[in-house]
Amino acid sequence: MSAETGEIHYKYSGTLSSSVDTDIHVYADGSSSEPAASATYGSQAVWADFSASYRMNESSGDLLDSTANGFTATANGDLPDPVAAAIGTGQLLGGNASGDYALKSGADSALDVGTDYSAAIWFQWKTTSPRYPRFFAYSKDSDNGFTVILNDTTFGSGVPSLAFRTTVGGTGRTFNTTDEYAVDTFFRAWFVKEGSVVKIYVNGAVAAGGTTTSKHTVYSAGLRIGAGAGGDSNDFGGILDEALVTQSSISANYITTEYNNQNSYSTFYSVAAVAGSSAAQAARRGAVMMM
Repeated sequence: MSAETGEIHYKYSGTLSSSVDTDIHVYADGSSSEPAASATYGSQAVWADFSASYRMNESSGDLLDSTANGFTATANGDLPDPVAAAIGTGQLLGGNASGDYALKSGADSALDVGTDYSAAIWFQWKTTSPRYPRFFAYSKDSDNGFTVILNDTTFGSGVPSLAFRTTVGGTGRTFNTTDEYAVDTFFRAWFVKEGSVVKIYVNGAVAAGGTTTSKHTVYSAGLRIGAGAGGDSNDFGGILDEALVTQSSISANYITTEYNNQNSYSTFYSVAAVAGSSAAQAARRGAVMMM
């Protein structure tokens, strides 16, 4: 086993504390094979609550959806172009000149966003970004969707904030963060809508929010990563990684815990031999992961 590497996928149904370690016991019998991705304990079960999840670490072909929905994101431009990112590798996009982005075309009902939804992405913008790049968007029709924009009137010389446009019916509404986000730095952004309440989280903390009963007109173009919903000329220049969409409002505790994990996974958990010396424990070759 010492010469083998791989991934362990967890879906934890309890509550992880931000101040007290949680023990998670992991057992292996030394002979059973890894379950299929779609099996009860397969890797896709981690993403069962999500509509789409893109790790964005591909080195060829399209960008794959980790959920069982299988929403492959077609690569446009020079993608895939993996580079070092927030977690492993992500995709480097060239901005306006290259037209690089990934899209899941079509307005799939399983990706439909309505009253409650959440979306997340790691981003690092570069000076190749145009002014007001729209880099994460989904729309089923003109009444259901969202658009994420880096917002700065002097883009390229100034430092942008985040703008989140949400669509729920009526007239337009945009939410802006007051914080600004430096070039060549990774940030984890979550965009959560629960009923009329909208919140933007950056690096695990609330950065903006409010209420809305209005809509922002978007295009019926499905999901796009690195471009606006209509594939307009304001394509993102920089690195994008770990994009998620779900048809539910993700909790603040989940968002903070996820950021703490992904931002410093080497210190988020530790692995130790299981306590106790019973024959059953020895046979199962147990370990404890402390989070």
